[in-house]
Amino acid sequence: MKSLFKKLRAIATVNIDENDKFSLTVDNPVKKTMEKPLTSSRQKLWLSSLGFFLCILGNSIQPSWAEGSKELVSDGGYRPYLEWSDLLLAGIVRKTILKVYVQQGETVNLGSSVITSFSDPQDIVYRSPFGSQNGSCDVLTNGFGLINTVVKETAGPLPNTNGYTPCSFVATETGIYEVEFHSPNTAGASNPPPISATGVFPTGNTQFSGVAAWDITVRDSNGVAKKGRVFTNYIAMNMGANASGGTPVALNSKLYIQTKDGYRYETDMNGVDPFGFIFFANNRGYLDKTNNSTIYHSAGGATNNNLIFSGNVRVQDPSVADTLTDITHLVFFNRPDTATLNSLSIPIAATIPHSTDFVQIHWG
Repeated sequence: MKSLFKKLRAIATVNIDENDKFSLTVDNPVKKTMEKPLTSSRQKLWLSSLGFFLCILGNSIQPSWAEGSKELVSDGGYRPYLEWSDLLLAGIVRKTILKVYVQQGETVNLGSSVITSFSDPQDIVYRSPFGSQNGSCDVLTNGFGLINTVVKETAGPLPNTNGYTPCSFVATETGIYEVEFHSPNTAGASNPPPISATGVFPTGNTQFSGVAAWDITVRDSNGVAKKGRVFTNYIAMNMGANASGGTPVALNSKLYIQTKDGYRYETDMNGVDPFGFIFFANNRGYLDKTNNSTIYHSAGGATNNNLIFSGNVRVQDPSVADTLTDITHLVFFNRPDTATLNSLSIPIAATIPHSTDFVQIHWG
């Protein structure tokens, strides 16, 4: 594994969703454009709400009937493999735990490109909000739970035309279920092959610590798919390689960042070339390891693929629970639906930060 990026940087278009007031584009370290100028109050609002948006860069459109890898490849470019690896990047384990809001009586449909995972026959693992419906899926070569073509990935689960045969269950609880898509192995010693968004992807061991295709589709009792239900605290992905020669290996995925105070940001990867990376957003940015203060500057100095930064610097771990001061925003694959936000106690209308009152001092 090679081609180390030694610092973090913002690499995507960020569009605020609150009445679509403005957008900010960062295509590379020197190009920054803004569709509308921000007033001073809007600048403070945006900065206080988002705070920190990044990809940790390590070594390394059809109707939507599903939620999963389909969204990640719908804008072309190359396919990002979802990682389930024991390796760490900047102290964060490269295992993506997906979350999905489900109401009692709704059906959860699951599919994966991994037929034989490291934990076979538990190729897909799910946990219910209160633990009474924990289970797993054994993805089979006969097609059960298997997504082995771009056509099936795009279509989603049966009975959609050309769909895959899902591993499904009817929810007995209402709340946030967790889903794990397990990879063939967790060592992270090798990388999966770079594949274009429309190319034939592997379903065997050459996925290594990645999952090429995956799906979580929630349907109500009438069979209607519910978008905006799937999210995560962070997503670890692997492109298989960096661009070289005639192989562009560009990432064009779009993701949505939902803050806990009701703001939403659409991010566009704009053809970035990241290799292996973890994507998340929070309100703090880089922190001083000693006193947990925000350092307000970039970080670097990593000498290997673990991305341990020099200068006593760390990033806020997105896998740990929020505190009053450290908040990890949520990453969605579609615009979050209202029911999901309500379940998370996130306001539908964004909470505008309070401005500082002007203080007058009178001398007697």
